[in-house]
Amino acid sequence: MITLASPKQPPIEQQKDWYPYYAGFTSAFVTDVFKSYLELAKSVVDPWNGSGTTTAVAASRSVTSMGIDINPALSVVARARLTPKSIADSLAPIAADIAAAAEKSTPAKREHDPLLVWLGPAASNEIRKLQRAIHLVTAADDALEVDLSTGDESAPSRLPLITAFFYSALFAATRDLLRRFRGSNPTWMVAPTSPHKRLRPRPETIRVAFTDRVDYLSSRLQIIKPDSNELASILTGRASVILSDQHSFDACLTSPPYATRIDYIKSSAPELSVLGLSTDFITTLRQQSTGTPLVRGVNRIEGDIPEEAQDLVERVAGHESHGSANYYAPWLRNYLAEIHKALELIAARVKPAGRIALVVQDSYYKSLHIDLQKLVTASLGAAGRSLIAQHDFPVRHALSNMNANARRHLPIRKHRESLLVFE
Repeated sequence: MITLASPKQPPIEQQKDWYPYYAGFTSAFVTDVFKSYLELAKSVVDPWNGSGTTTAVAASRSVTSMGIDINPALSVVARARLTPKSIADSLAPIAADIAAAAEKSTPAKREHDPLLVWLGPAASNEIRKLQRAIHLVTAADDALEVDLSTGDESAPSRLPLITAFFYSALFAATRDLLRRFRGSNPTWMVAPTSPHKRLRPRPETIRVAFTDRVDYLSSRLQIIKPDSNELASILTGRASVILSDQHSFDACLTSPPYATRIDYIKSSAPELSVLGLSTDFITTLRQQSTGTPLVRGVNRIEGDIPEEAQDLVERVAGHESHGSANYYAPWLRNYLAEIHKALELIAARVKPAGRIALVVQDSYYKSLHIDLQKLVTASLGAAGRSLIAQHDFPVRHALSNMNANARRHLPIRKHRESLLVFE
């Protein structure tokens, strides 16, 4: 009997991971999946790579990998995760050099700094000075700072690993400083109600937060192999576009966004703001991300979906709750169509003898069960893939249960998260 570590950590343990990311796998789980089901794979793809657990574990096992994510901040974090453990002792001294250089650095002028949503001008400027110093000390191309702020999809993959590492530390330090603005939903960061309520930490406080995060991330490095950068390709953009090229893989290990309308882009607003991305660009990212809760500006996915999916959409549309027919049913239909097309593309890119391992979680609309496990199995079945293994894990903290209006349905809601393996 195959026993696997849980894909998700408890919230407290999650905060101790390489980088706190709500939708992230645990490294132990990914390692178990490789050992149990993907042992023969020499190449693997993760079309929703997030913070890069799949690509990092693959690199540690000398497996070539491609990780794709539409979120440029997460691409930076995924690259940073490939930093070899052998240089860990040198990172604190480099951080000290960056902090010293920041005192003398002059950041580029910006028409509007997105960090000003939460921070006063002096504090925002201090973070920009650290950002400028990271480029100076790590000898990163100056043009990269501009390219990152304009959303150039190639910019994260052009960052040297060490530069990506210090960006991740600056991300984490900024998120620490903004702790006061975390909402009750752990995926949201709220804005202050007025400019007067923005934070104004001292420069020394910001630098200490940065160096503390460098120390912490240094202690969490796991990659032993010095060639990890050559083994893993981290790409930014829509998986449907990138995978449309004739790539071929031995396996896929990924987790499609769940049918819970989590705004994964907005959840990383602090990191995207550190990169300098504009509000308009972030809105575009939100519109293009799979499972986005937005309805305006979102591309409608045409084409047929499996019968099981269409039946569910019709039952949701006929629900008595306000908005069922006009909002939730069209949203669900578009989400299921996008997932169906993505799975068709994955099935086409994984070799016929290869395996596809997916982590999915069911959810509910009011009292209606959205059995994503069944729907995913139907989509891959239509693409010629058969389910060979399923491991179910209990879910103790489902975000859909946080809504006060949904709590009356709790007695019938029994969430589960599953690893589904197809060949």
